[in-house]
Amino acid sequence: MKTIDFLKTLESLEKPVFTTADIVRITGKNAGYVRVYMHRLKKQKRIWKIEKGKYTLAETDPMCIASNLI
Repeated sequence: MKTIDFLKTLESLEKPVFTTADIVRITGKNAGYVRVYMHRLKKQKRIWKIEKGKYTLAETDPMCIASNLI
């Protein structure tokens, strides 16, 4: 899956915080591949790592992130 398509898929979910398990379901890849893929997106500053296993898109409102962490 191309990065642009992947990011558009995440935007269409309208879920401000997503987990590694969510990405495994979307891509159909194993968890090891997903962790590497998410690390690369984080290095490109396309996503932010909130805490272990939880990510958000870079342009997400911080208040939406905070209300979805609990």
